[in-house]
Parts: sequence; C-alpha cells; structure tokens
Amino acid sequence: MLCSYFDRDKVNFISRYLQDKYGFKCKGYYADLKSNPVPQARKVKWMNGWEIIGMWQKPGGKLTYNYQLGQAKDWGVRAIVGHTTKEDGERIHPTQKPISIAKKFVSYWSNKDDIVLDPFMGTGFVLIACKELNRRFIGIEKDTRYCQKAERRLMNTIGSLF
Repeated sequence: MLCSYFDRDKVNFISRYLQDKYGFKCKGYYADLKSNPVPQARKVKWMNGWEIIGMWQKPGGKLTYNYQLGQAKDWGVRAIVGHTTKEDGERIHPTQKPISIAKKFVSYWSNKDDIVLDPFMGTGFVLIACKELNRRFIGIEKDTRYCQKAERRLMNTIGSLF
C-alpha cells in the first residue's frame, strides 16, 4: 500500500501520475477535517479546513480492506491543537499530524507484515503507526533534518527500527 497526505491542489495530479506511469490503483481517499483551522493572516481566501490522505495499491498487489473493523467514514474531524509533539521547545514539523489518524487508515488498508510506503514521510507519523500495528514500512523524505527526526521518533516511540 502506498499512502500519504497530499497537497489538496496536487492530489489528483499525483494520483493520475501513479496510475498512468506505474500502474497503481487508487483505493480511496480520507478527508482529515479540522474543527478549528488556522485563520488566514492575509485574509484573501478561506481557511484551510481539510487535507487529503490517499491510498494506492501496487500493480498486481492484493486488495486489502479490513471491513471487520467496522463501518468507517472516509472522513474524520479533529482539532489541530493537542497533538503536536515538541523537540527542543518547537514543533517537530510545520504540518505535523497525529499518529491516531495514520493508525486508522493503516489498520483498514493493510494487514500484519504488509509493506506500507509513505513517499512524503515528514517526521514519520505513518511509520510509527506501521511499527505499532506490525506493518513493515518504507519512508521517503527529501529533507535530511526530518529523516533524522523520524528516526529519533521511531527509536523513542518503539525502541528499535527493526
């Protein structure tokens, strides 16, 4: 399974690219709705009150959807305060997400020992969810600072990477 948060202005382009170039199948989207979005400082548009998480299946891969976990909506509402983790007095990532959201979609869309790929891992919230749910994972991040933070978070949260 490939899963990640995406910029809502680009998610359709990324989805089409994955499907056309690599043969992935889009299995679904999850809308993360913010009950208290941050006000726009410049007052030129609506507040950003939602983000999208996409899930894709690799070509030839088996479809997993764990319906036995119960009926689930393709959206959830959460406040953006209270889930932030700080290191050295500051947030560890500017668009930090709660691990509980990742655990929900990882548990529904994968099974124990499956591999989950997060191509925009940031500080590793999806990877931590995978480790806690006994999934294998691959994370990709271009910013080495965030890679180091993700590794540190995994080590502190889980105890070991492998």
